[in-house]
Amino acid sequence: MRIGVIPENPVEWAASALGYVPRPLLETIHPMFLARAIMAGVRLGVFEYLAVKGLRTPEEIAADLQLHGVAVGFLTRALEARGYLRESDGRFGNTPLTERFLLRGSRHSVADLVDFNYDQWQIWSGIENTIRTGEQLDVYAMLAAGTPPGPDAPTALHRFHEYAREAGGPDVVLERSTRGLRDLARLQEDELYLRLWLPSSIRSLLDVAGGHGGYSVAFCRRYPELTATVIELSETVKIGRKIVEEEGLSDRVRFVEGDATTIPLGGPHDVAFFFNLAHHLPEDENRAMFRRIAEVLRPGAAIVVMEMFGDLASADQFMVAAFGLYFQRTSGARTYTSRTIAGWLEATGYQRVWTSPLRSSGGISGIVVGRRG
Repeated sequence: MRIGVIPENPVEWAASALGYVPRPLLETIHPMFLARAIMAGVRLGVFEYLAVKGLRTPEEIAADLQLHGVAVGFLTRALEARGYLRESDGRFGNTPLTERFLLRGSRHSVADLVDFNYDQWQIWSGIENTIRTGEQLDVYAMLAAGTPPGPDAPTALHRFHEYAREAGGPDVVLERSTRGLRDLARLQEDELYLRLWLPSSIRSLLDVAGGHGGYSVAFCRRYPELTATVIELSETVKIGRKIVEEEGLSDRVRFVEGDATTIPLGGPHDVAFFFNLAHHLPEDENRAMFRRIAEVLRPGAAIVVMEMFGDLASADQFMVAAFGLYFQRTSGARTYTSRTIAGWLEATGYQRVWTSPLRSSGGISGIVVGRRG
């Protein structure tokens, strides 16, 4: 799926074909304004308010939420123009799109992920320094550690820590990030289940750096006899346990605190998830992790590696490259191709290795699956 400037009539088609459309202007100002309008609707509680109250005028919204009336008028009209609100006789309400994706009670909600974009905006705002000098902030390590950056850390990381402190504290930002990633997992879990089609006999799942525990929750719900072990750093474990408890599966999804590259992984396991971790590790550490996981898998059990793979036919090349740049800034990480990951798995001794895109990721992610020999 792509986002871009789309001509809507013959004149616009002709202007676009002749190169008269100022795409740089449209592709910078419009997406920026739209993103912040949607984010404001989530952060300020406008969508949740309308879900409870129904159709309301901008003045009523502003009065009840203690917002500025004129500004709310502009916000509601902007959101209505892009299909996030509907208007009836001067009153505004949520559309099915908003009810499905922007209300926290919805099974398909991405509200927490949208809210986390405020923090990502702060990180991304200094991307020029990464391009200019290779500056790396290691933001998530700082948040997970729960401590201020050291005196030798980049000035930008100190600024982000100050931003996090003013936003409620690093723990608040880390929880926003973790819950946002839970939203993303929720969008992908159905497709992941169908593509893997694991045997009903599986009993033990290893979820390496599983953070929010969402994928473990999803598979435990589908496999009644399954229990899951999530390996994660301590600060994230606190949040993951809270999320899993909210979802009613704390008796079957347990968390183990520690660095997944060094602590015991338990086992034997029937399947292992290695999701969105490979890009944070260099080649030698990825290979070492694949070997460690193989040692705790039953014969024939699967390892599933999920990443952003630019070599898949369905890949959105812009998003894969942009995320690569984002990872470079946040941790000095890089993205790998599915062929590279598959090669590492085969070299480690995994058999019947195969690759698949995840359409539900919007052309960003895919999986590489191998089985222990």
